[in-house]
Amino acid sequence: MKQPSTAASPPGPTQLEIARQASAEHANGKLLIHFALKNGGDKPLYVFDRPWMLQDAKVAVADPNRAYRFYQNGVLRILLGQAPMPQDRMVAVHYDPHATRLAPHQTVIWNLDFEIPVAEYNVYFDDLTVAKYERQIANSIEITVQYVSEDPGLTVSPSPVIPGAFKVRAAHGVPKVDSVHLHIRDHQTEVLRRTDQFERAQPE
Repeated sequence: MKQPSTAASPPGPTQLEIARQASAEHANGKLLIHFALKNGGDKPLYVFDRPWMLQDAKVAVADPNRAYRFYQNGVLRILLGQAPMPQDRMVAVHYDPHATRLAPHQTVIWNLDFEIPVAEYNVYFDDLTVAKYERQIANSIEITVQYVSEDPGLTVSPSPVIPGAFKVRAAHGVPKVDSVHLHIRDHQTEVLRRTDQFERAQPE
C-alpha cells in the first residue's frame, strides 16, 4: 500500500513544535491518526484538545466526538480547538474546549480515531439522519491544533468536567490562540458531508 506523504507547518512563536509528523491508517472500520507535539519553549503551553458537551441538555461530559471536523474541496479538516458557532442563531452555551498542559520541553503523543465514513461534526449542531448526509471521498487530511502559552493574563483552573484537563480563560473570555497545522497527503477516506446549513470555517 502506498504510504501517505506528510508535511507540517513551522512552529508558532510560542514554540509548539512537531515532534512526530502526522500519519493515518484505516483499521477495524476506523480512521486512526497519530502525531506528537513538543513544547520547545520555557513556559507551559495549553493545547485545546479536550472538548466537552452537555449530555441530555444538562450534564457536562467529555465530548466523545473528539474534534470539530468538516469536508471541503477534497480535504478532511480536523480541528483541536474552538469550533465555530452558528451564524444564523444565538447559542445558550459556549463550548470552549478545555486543554492539555504541556510542561516546558514536554512531548505528548496524540492518537485520534473516527468511525468510517467520517461524519462532519460540530458540537453546536445536532446530528442528522443518514439521509441528510452525502458521501464524499477526501484525498488528504489537514489537522489544526490550537494552543496558548502560559501568561499572567490567563486564568487556569482544573477542568470540572474532564479529569487531568484544564480550563483556560482570558479576561474577555476566550483567549487568543496560536495554531500548528499538520498535513497528511495522498490518503483517501470516505466522509459524510452534511447537507444542512453547517459551518465550515477553515481554522487559521
